[in-house]
Amino acid sequence: MKGFIARPITAIVGVSLAFAGIASPAIAQENADAPQSKVTVLTMTDFHGYLGQVPNMMCQVNSIRDANPGNVLLASNGDNVGGSAYISAVNDDLPTLEMLNAMQLDVTSVGNHELDRGTADLTGRLQDKSDFPYVAANIEGLDPAIVPPYVIKRTDNGVDVAFVGAAPEDLPTLVDPNGIAGLSITDPVAAVDKVAAELKDGDDANGEADVVVALIHDDYKIAAGVGADVDVVVAGHSHVEYSGKTASGAPVVQPGYFGNLIGQIDLDIDADGKVVSAATSMLSVKKVADADCAAEPFKSMYEEYQAQADELGKEPVGSIEGKARRATNFGFDSNEQGNENRGTESSAGNLIAQSFYEFSQLNGFGADFGLINSGGVRADLDADGDGVITRGEAQSTQPFDGDMGTVDLTAKQVYELLEQQWKGEEASRPVLQLGLSDTIAYTYDPEAPIGSKVTSVRIHGELLHRNDESRTYRVIAGTFLLAGGDGFTALAEGANFKNLGYKDLAATIEFLKAKPGWKVSNSQRSIGVGALPAFTQGAEVTVNLSSLSMTADEEKPETASISLADGTVLGTADVDNTIVPQLPETGRAAVTFKVPTDLAPGEHVIVIKAGETEYPLTIEVVGSDAGATEEPGDTAEPGPTAEPGTEAPAAPGSPAPTADGQGKGKDAAGGQLATTGAADQSLVAMMAVLLVAGAALVAAKRREMQ
Repeated sequence: MKGFIARPITAIVGVSLAFAGIASPAIAQENADAPQSKVTVLTMTDFHGYLGQVPNMMCQVNSIRDANPGNVLLASNGDNVGGSAYISAVNDDLPTLEMLNAMQLDVTSVGNHELDRGTADLTGRLQDKSDFPYVAANIEGLDPAIVPPYVIKRTDNGVDVAFVGAAPEDLPTLVDPNGIAGLSITDPVAAVDKVAAELKDGDDANGEADVVVALIHDDYKIAAGVGADVDVVVAGHSHVEYSGKTASGAPVVQPGYFGNLIGQIDLDIDADGKVVSAATSMLSVKKVADADCAAEPFKSMYEEYQAQADELGKEPVGSIEGKARRATNFGFDSNEQGNENRGTESSAGNLIAQSFYEFSQLNGFGADFGLINSGGVRADLDADGDGVITRGEAQSTQPFDGDMGTVDLTAKQVYELLEQQWKGEEASRPVLQLGLSDTIAYTYDPEAPIGSKVTSVRIHGELLHRNDESRTYRVIAGTFLLAGGDGFTALAEGANFKNLGYKDLAATIEFLKAKPGWKVSNSQRSIGVGALPAFTQGAEVTVNLSSLSMTADEEKPETASISLADGTVLGTADVDNTIVPQLPETGRAAVTFKVPTDLAPGEHVIVIKAGETEYPLTIEVVGSDAGATEEPGDTAEPGPTAEPGTEAPAAPGSPAPTADGQGKGKDAAGGQLATTGAADQSLVAMMAVLLVAGAALVAAKRREMQ
């Protein structure tokens, strides 16, 4: 066993600790009268180089250490580096490693971001600069002498505490797969359970421990599935706060992200080395600027790193008009844990995707649209709101410094790409919304099953046909995404992949320099449209809308309207801007109106408007004596308009798109969208068939109008 080495601790006097959290029930009550030892495990997760939290964190950690010298262990659950704040990222995260060393971190699991730069970086640079071990039980192919599955720390009161690490099972989708070639990732829960069973089987030959702590870098919903041989579970990865327990009663903590929480687990160990009780607390950690207590030398270290970052990052690289924010779950001013929302659009994400598209146009790369994954946007752009973007602000927003590339997708693959944003209710993040440039927009049905939610897509205003494999569209994005990262496998299946030889941050900075004063758009690239009613002449209908609003402090629409293509308003409704956490549903409205009796049967374009957002919807109007709607074809799918400055959306029956994919959305004379499809003989015949088929068939087909 590897023994615990007691280290001298600087005494922190007069610290008042606020213990927030839930005390879990006793795990077991054996030998109640026997002498007991107390061991405390302190843990954090998903730190990502947010060094401003450390001085206050260490005030609390050192006080707990002083109260039980030699019997307090500090562990991290991975993602210490990567996706980091500028203060750390500007120097390759060396400030974070130096700070963790000074904190006397005992152990860390391997998170996905420890492998952002590949296996060689983990086993080389990170190991060389760290005074603490990295553990991972479910990564096959790593040298266990360098990254073991577990380490054992012996406390001063003789308790052997094993820390077993595990990375997310979907690690190959979270990093560049080329960087981890040769590694195999197995089920983290099964891997931890296997090691825990060996550590508790009484066989000294394979290592024994009194306490097994699982450091599983995955959401608590997964991590809590471990078996009874695990005494403590620390979860992570999904950036949420959680306190609970496993089926066997072991405590489970997930202490937020960015070092804003410390998970504290106090264990009572009996004379036989068994855990007889456990209590958990969640300690709030303040930024150094807000903290009453800032421990030395950590405050001085932070100030030195910050001064260096400020000097390196102060260069202005561009300017914007408006707010470019990340999406939120609880509002821009909320201090609640888990406020980061990757399940909906953000003005910052869309702006960065726009920057990629504009960069493509500046350099002749020929992209039709740009995109970025929501996890690639780590901070608000222009966080201080002065309109000037500095290099430091830009890098804080895009800290990964990944390669840029292009790939060609068929129309069918574009639909598949957008469908892959929905991950399922069982996922830690049910939706991972893409940031998109204003050259692409789409509609979706919130109630439809996964795999068939997207009801239309338009690129440059041109409607794409769901199963079309003849037309291709070029997308520009980071190579992480183009390789299928975050589960967007449709991108990996595209053709003509090309690494452009540029970094993503450099692309954004080139755009900002070339386009000073860029006006940030609050227009939604997607809009939710519920199942459509039958549009019968004279009938009152309701169209349910969602995804009309951003979720930070951007300006939000107060009303939504539906108009005819000629501008005639059919109906309006108030917009409910209550934020829907984790989902792209913020900004909901139900617009009710009567279908004009003089609107001729056939296809018509109606336009949804809410603030800066405009989307055209192709509907089928039925005569009041028909009683049923015609089943629409591909061109009758509803779809949003292109963003301002792009071509108008193509009306049904418009000329075929041009060979370069920049199809025009006006008629041959350059006029606005017009109604088409007056009742001819084929329409009459179809309506007759539908009348005979009956109401049941109509209801079954109605959703196909979307």
